[in-house]
Formats: sequence, C-alpha cells, structure tokens
Amino acid sequence: MSEPLLAVEGLGVTFRAPRAARLGPRPGSRSAAAGGVPAVRDVSFTVSADEVVALVGESGAGKTTTAVAVLGLLPSSARVRGSVRLEGTSLLDLSDRAFSALRGARIAMVFQDPRSALPPVHRVGALLVEALQLHDRRLSRAAALARAAQLCTLVGLPGRTLDAYPHQLSGGQRQRVLVAVAVANRPRLIVADEPTSSLDVTVQAQVLEVLHRAREAAGASLLLITHDPGVVAGHADRVVVLRDGLVVEQGDVTTLFDAPRQDYTARLLRAEASAATRSAVEPSGPAAVELVDVHRTFRSRSRWRGRAADEAIAAMDGVSLVVPRGATLALVGESGSGKTTTALAIASLEPPEAGTVRVVGTDVSTVLRLGRAERLALRRRVQLVFQDAGGSLDPRMTVRQSLAEGLRAAAATGADVAGVLRLVGLPAALADRYPHELSGGQLQRVALARALAARPEVLVLDEPVSALDAPVRAELLALVDRLRDQLRLTCVLVAHDLGVVRAHAELVAVMYRGRVVEQGPAHVVLEDPRHPYTRALLAAVPVADPRVRPAPVPLLDDDSPPTTGCRFRHRCALRAALPDDLAQQCTQVDPVSRRTEGRDVACHHADVPVQGRP
Repeated sequence: MSEPLLAVEGLGVTFRAPRAARLGPRPGSRSAAAGGVPAVRDVSFTVSADEVVALVGESGAGKTTTAVAVLGLLPSSARVRGSVRLEGTSLLDLSDRAFSALRGARIAMVFQDPRSALPPVHRVGALLVEALQLHDRRLSRAAALARAAQLCTLVGLPGRTLDAYPHQLSGGQRQRVLVAVAVANRPRLIVADEPTSSLDVTVQAQVLEVLHRAREAAGASLLLITHDPGVVAGHADRVVVLRDGLVVEQGDVTTLFDAPRQDYTARLLRAEASAATRSAVEPSGPAAVELVDVHRTFRSRSRWRGRAADEAIAAMDGVSLVVPRGATLALVGESGSGKTTTALAIASLEPPEAGTVRVVGTDVSTVLRLGRAERLALRRRVQLVFQDAGGSLDPRMTVRQSLAEGLRAAAATGADVAGVLRLVGLPAALADRYPHELSGGQLQRVALARALAARPEVLVLDEPVSALDAPVRAELLALVDRLRDQLRLTCVLVAHDLGVVRAHAELVAVMYRGRVVEQGPAHVVLEDPRHPYTRALLAAVPVADPRVRPAPVPLLDDDSPPTTGCRFRHRCALRAALPDDLAQQCTQVDPVSRRTEGRDVACHHADVPVQGRP
C-alpha cells in the first residue's frame, strides 16, 4: 500500500496557561492537572492523494487547532507532540525557514475569515504576484501578472478584480481570492477551515465549486473543516469526527451518515436533517412591524485604473413588509440583497430616505426627528441581536457589567443579572467572565440576554447562528422559539440558512438587489417557490445525504445586473426556456409584485409551469 499524502499520528497540542493561571490554578481543573490547556490530545488520521477528508466536531473539539498544527502556525505558547508527515517529510521537525518554504508550495490554507486573512492595503493582483514570486524568484512580474489573471479566471473572478482592494469585494469574492492564493503554486494539500460558514447558500455553492475546480487544476487533496452536514455529505470522501481533542469516529462518508457508531456523530451529521416548517398556519392579527415602499441608497466612490466614479447602491428599493404580532418573519437572500439594511431600518438604526417604517404602532422616521427620549423609548421596544456577538460585547467588561448596563439603560425594575442569564439558559457563574472566556454559543446567549433585558416587543436577529456548529445552532434557535412564545415577542430573523428558516419562521421574504421578490407563509414559499430566484436559493441548499452529490454550478459574476427590466433575468433559468415574445417582456418591463397562489411574487411569469410543478 502506498504511503498517504498526509499522515497525522498521536497529535497532541497543549497551550501553556497564562501567567496568572500558572501562579494559582483552580484545584482539580484541567489546567492545574496538566500545566496547560490540552486542545488536541490524541489525533490520528490520513489523507490520501486526490482525496477530500472532512474534519467535523463541535466548537472547541480541536478542528482548527489540528489544522493549524499541520500548517506549523501554532503560537509559541503551544506544546506539540506526535507526528505529522507530508509525503514522508516530518513537518514537526522542520525549522521555521524550511516550513515557510513549504507553505504555499506543497501545502496551503484557505482561512475562515477572508477579511482578516487578506492585507487591506494591497490590491488583489499584488497579493497573487507576491504568492507566485515568493516560491519562484525567476518569475518576472509580467509573467506573474499573466498567471494571476489565469487564477482569477479559474476561480470565476473578472479581470478587474486584480486592481481591487479586499474591502471593495463581497464576502464570496474575497473567499475566491483566498482560494486563488492557496492554489497559486499548485500545492499537494489544501487545508480549508470553514470556508463557507458565513456565506449564503448560492455563494456557498459557488465557493465550493471554485474550491473543487481549483483542487482538480492543482492536483491537490483537501482537508475540509466544516460544521455543515450538507457540505460534508456533498463533498467529502471520508470523515474524521473530533470531540474534546480526540478522534471518536472516522470512516467513509456514506457509512458514517448511514450507520454512525457514536450518538455524538449522529447528532452532528443529522442535527438539521429532519427540520420541518414551524407552522402551516398563516399568522394574522394587528401588525407589529410594517414597511411601506421603503427606499435606502448608499453611495460609494470606486477607482478603476485611475478613474474615479460614484456608484449608487439601492440597499432598499421599494421594500414593503408586514409582520403580525407574535410572528417570526425571516429575511433571506444573497449577500448584498438588503437584508441587514432592512433589519436596521426596523431597529430604527438606518433611517429610510422614502417610505414608511412603523414599529409597534410608531412611525420610525417621525421618532428619529424627535428628541433623544423618544428615540430611546422606541429602541427599548425594539432590540437587535448582531451576527458577531463577540464584536458587539465590550471586551473590557464582564458579562455582569454588560447586562447590568442594559438593565439600567432600559430602566428595567424587578430584574437582575442572574435572572436574565437563567432566561437564556446560562449559569450565574458566567457573570464574572469576560467575552473572550466564553464559547461562541455562550457569547450569542449573552447577546440575546442583553437584548431581552430591555423587555422588548420586537426582537431583530441578524444572522445569529451563522458561525455556530449544527447542534449549538439548533439549541440556540429552539431557545429563541421558546422565549418568543413565553415573552410574546415579534421576531425578524435575517438568515442565509433555509433549513433554519423552514424550522423557525412562519413568514418569509426573499430579497434580491434591494427588492422583495417573493413573500408569504414559509410553508407556501419554501414548498412551492414561484420566483426563479427563490428556486435557485432552494436548489443551492446542500443536502445531508452522501448519495445526493451536488451538480456543478456555473460561476457567476453578479456585479453588474441589468438596470432595465427584470434585474434577475441574466441569471434566470426560467427566462432561458421562454418563447421570445415572453422573454422580451423580462428585458423591457420591470415586474411588480402581485398576489398568486397564496404569496406575493414579483415575476412576469410566476404562473408558467416548470418541471416538477403543475
């Protein structure tokens, strides 16, 4: 049997405790017993040539630490034992200089957060040229630029991307740049750490397709870290399951999905497989939130080959929504569709330029023109839970201080920090910890507790679980459902995970380029979508079944949609099948929303039969 490409044997990683902890660890704690914190204890697995191995496990299981150890990027506070061999070379024995020469050439990494991984002061072209010339000093700048342009084409980016800075790109485009940098020198192994965790389903499908094509072009194997069961089922050949720094199970993907030996594995891989629509009854009653023809435009100044230009971006272009009291409305759509801007408008943090936003009977635009007291009174009734809980909490304040501040601001009487923590299922002992001492799930519960401390009537949740693994995500959303019913809340949920929407929302509004293209009861829209964009979103959802491998998807550049007619027509699969006279309507006439089959849909041909639907 040939030697595997990567062989990890008995890998252990322990982080030395901070000086204060070393001076006085708690008796019986893990740090006290071992003189540090063991993040990885005994991990062994292999990756063969041309193989995709998925590394899965809950937050804190040791997935990323294992990957970083393989890349030799652990901090100096880490102690490493065991063996890591790449094509027979012992990586743990290499000097820093030798390892630096190997990274990028034989092993490369695609990081989870491209915003922090890409230097903000360098253009994309300069980053690619540097990656190429670093491992081939003889390569001229002209040849490197030509190769950089080929890499952009490989990952589906337009040539003008070479002149762009990272902040001028969308999240999916930045992730494609990271893939291009990783495969620039045709490495033998690519390590991808949660490369799609914060992307919507269509962009996720695009990035995974890019990763697949780039891997094939480089002839590389892939070590894929992910918490998404659908991504595991659709892209992995084998799966390695980690828990508390140990491998608890590993095997081929079909066997682990069909007959996992560990309950823990079953819980990871099937956490959302059986999600059902929350309610088949359309909610009714007085409106808690109402938007009528709301517009919000942002302007950005861009530069292309020395020429400056102002660009107007319509984040909300005539948005109209109604959320009855006690219901949950989910806003879904790709990045840049206007979901978060709509959520901020509801929370009175992003005033509309035109149109009306009413929240619990109050016109938000009127309140914003009044005094501070009126604005604070409205914001107590509408609270927002941000996507990045860690970033929304002051790192210098303990949990107790953050929650107490929220209670004081809301003038909440009869409530205390311990009681608010109990409400979100956290022990009172966590009150004296700082944000960096909490897990991702705990951080999000603290952010939820701070919002609930104001006793709001409307709760806006902006991607609250996008960075959490499946079991923690399911637990947090079940908590939100329970609190919604207990506290009689009205919820607006921004989400890119349609499985989450199906299980936790009664109403759904699908947004594209600042417009609502389809909205109605969740069970109506998700079971029988009528807008081609809604169908495309549902078709891109990864299926947690290894027998259903995703079909190749076209790589789209959606930077310049049509400015006349239907904005979605350049991506519309339905339009391509229409007769010329009907397709011409899509080119010339901007569709308006109309009622059909129990939902509102903005499509000229929503009633045209499609395959599998009468």
